[in-house]
Amino acid sequence: MKSLYNEDLINLYIDFMFEIVTLTHETYLGDELTNYSNQIAHLNWVIKKVSKQFKEEKITINLTPNLKKYLEDVMITNYYQNPKKNIKLLNRLKKNCIDLDAYINIFLDTSINVLSEFNHSLHEHQFILI
Repeated sequence: MKSLYNEDLINLYIDFMFEIVTLTHETYLGDELTNYSNQIAHLNWVIKKVSKQFKEEKITINLTPNLKKYLEDVMITNYYQNPKKNIKLLNRLKKNCIDLDAYINIFLDTSINVLSEFNHSLHEHQFILI
């Protein structure tokens, strides 16, 4: 059995978030053309597309409602509501994904919840929480 802090699970989560952030930035039409419901629709499209990419790699992610809510909160707050959607913002969001180990140590309770939801989203629980 693999524990919650298994490096593979953390790296998989980082890769997943990195892809979400990158595809969101690459395909977003802009604030002038979208409203909140368009942003949620765009994010849902991004999540489905990234999940499909992972499935092609034999990693099936069935998002739990809590993980989907977390992704919406993170992306709405940190990307869509940010008026400066530039490369600097993209790099900061990507750095946040890479700095997950430090984040886990600082925000242990939240990190456990997020990784737990991500773990539950993996098809057939490819990683088992102890």
